[in-house]
Amino acid sequence: MDTKKPRMKKEQQQYLLNFLMRNPETVNGNCQLPATKRLWTELTEALNGMGGDRKTQKDWLETYKLLARRAKAKMRTQCASMQSTGGGHPADNCLTELEKKTINIEGTSTIYGLPGAVEAGIIIVPGTPQPIVDVPDPYVKQNIVMDIHSDTEEEPPKEAAMVDALTRRNLMRRNAHRATPRTLVPPADSATPQEDAMIVALREGAQAQVALANAQTEAARYLGDCIMRAATMFVEAINKNK
Repeated sequence: MDTKKPRMKKEQQQYLLNFLMRNPETVNGNCQLPATKRLWTELTEALNGMGGDRKTQKDWLETYKLLARRAKAKMRTQCASMQSTGGGHPADNCLTELEKKTINIEGTSTIYGLPGAVEAGIIIVPGTPQPIVDVPDPYVKQNIVMDIHSDTEEEPPKEAAMVDALTRRNLMRRNAHRATPRTLVPPADSATPQEDAMIVALREGAQAQVALANAQTEAARYLGDCIMRAATMFVEAINKNK
């Protein structure tokens, strides 16, 4: 009777690493959070449905940690080989594509974690030579910041700048909409005191709304809307009494 345990298929390993690359919080985040648990449940079901090895969520996490330790150990060996050859590329013991992806996940999880409580990792940009950090003890927690241009001023993230620009555009559109006068305007050649009052109310309300819509505070813009609504209600009340 064959009791040989199925081995993890290459497709399973590729799927595991690709999933963790897309969801770095599953590696370095709090595994007890409901969102993280759902991700691990989804990953486990997908891996177990591919044939080959079948494991629990905890076992798949341990499998990844084992892959990461092996990749880091190979990276340290490669670093030592490069130092002994004067910085040239080593002739052997090169990282495989899956090992490079594992190292990239470790770098992603380092960035994703909170400052002061991140795991030492290595960031690799494919196709470009990068400095390699040798961590003698894989269990030591430390902060590693790898920035080739560390002597330059740090630029704000592009995502934050895009969000700020979008927010400004939305505010401008909203203010322009609020500053648009209402169309409920009586005839200009009014002949009664009531019609004169309607014209004055709408004109003053529109001017107040335009002025307060350009203010910097939400309270001022809200006040402008209230004034315009009050003027409109005043005109409607006069029309009902005609």
